[in-house]
Amino acid sequence: MTVPAAWYPQPDGQQRYWDGQAWTGNFAQGAFVPQAQGRPFSGRAIAGFILSLLWLGGLGSLVGLGLSVDAMRETRNGARAGRGLAVAGLILSILGVISVAFIYLVILQQGHDLSNQFNQMNSELSTPGVSP
Repeated sequence: MTVPAAWYPQPDGQQRYWDGQAWTGNFAQGAFVPQAQGRPFSGRAIAGFILSLLWLGGLGSLVGLGLSVDAMRETRNGARAGRGLAVAGLILSILGVISVAFIYLVILQQGHDLSNQFNQMNSELSTPGVSP
């Protein structure tokens, strides 16, 4: 079986002419030159952003905060893309951690108030001679 004479792509992306017998020194004018690939994207930036969005009762924010900080380090020198996503994950994670702290403080305060009310009612009920 013979391979017909034609232009064929080379591993470097250029077109080279096969004359039916051997490769020639002819390369196609304006041949395709592969473009440089983009930088790989930081998986930690993606994971940190997603976890900061999910929140998961504060756990997602805490893990997202760690991943986003790590992604900031990973994307600092420009070897990996995703710096903006890491910043967004960092901001959302910080907001999530602050909101969790606020919610827990409110719950603790409400629990403390409820405990005080319970103790007051208990002391009123257990005091002899006082009718409710």
